[in-house]
Amino acid sequence: MEVNTVKFDIPDDLQKLIGRSCCQARLICNELALSFGKKIKHQFENQNVELREWEISSGTSAWRLIKSNKIVCGSYDDDVSCLNSLVNKTLIDIRQTSHFDVSLYFNNGYEVCFLAQSQSRDSLNIIVHDQYIAFVPGNKWVSRSSEVPLELSEEDRVYCIHSEQCFKRWGKVVNVVPENQCLSCAYFIPLRGSFYFGDFGLCSNRVSPFDGRVVGMSSGCKVWGGNIEICHESKDDLSGSI
Repeated sequence: MEVNTVKFDIPDDLQKLIGRSCCQARLICNELALSFGKKIKHQFENQNVELREWEISSGTSAWRLIKSNKIVCGSYDDDVSCLNSLVNKTLIDIRQTSHFDVSLYFNNGYEVCFLAQSQSRDSLNIIVHDQYIAFVPGNKWVSRSSEVPLELSEEDRVYCIHSEQCFKRWGKVVNVVPENQCLSCAYFIPLRGSFYFGDFGLCSNRVSPFDGRVVGMSSGCKVWGGNIEICHESKDDLSGSI
């Protein structure tokens, strides 16, 4: 049976990213963020923000890092130190691999795949100077000025407002500490929601006073843990289980 192959075109502005080195690779509010180029001032929502020339984020998409046909790490992994393998490496190709997914290829054999999870939300966001370039699932690339407000669907608008209201309520009850913060604690489980929910997570440390509660990335306690330790619970410990 003959298999039809479709070639997808990448925007010309995005082609200019090929040949540049990745300066940073990290997670920001549960999104994969890749930075390229020197630091410059971007005009963002009427404010000057210092970013790299090119900033790529995964938006609402899932992502995975692949090498030699093996998944090295991905969206739902706690240990993403493998992202350091992209730093100072050159981007050699950008391909739209389907109507829904985009991949970046680096000169050390690593591939970053961005996998759409929603038909209505951007699965890849790129800031270059004062422009946004976004990939919308369904084979659609959108370019707009950063001064133009982001157009949301009614569903996303309601969800955004809801997340902001939660952010304001929760921000009044979670603590903030200068060191040993939840973001770097092994027991911190990030919330997967979009918009403002990315600033929070769940504490899973049984000896913490916040166990089972929502905490902020800048929250913390005296029993911060760099590694998860397995506790062998007795029958008494499980007596309250359902």
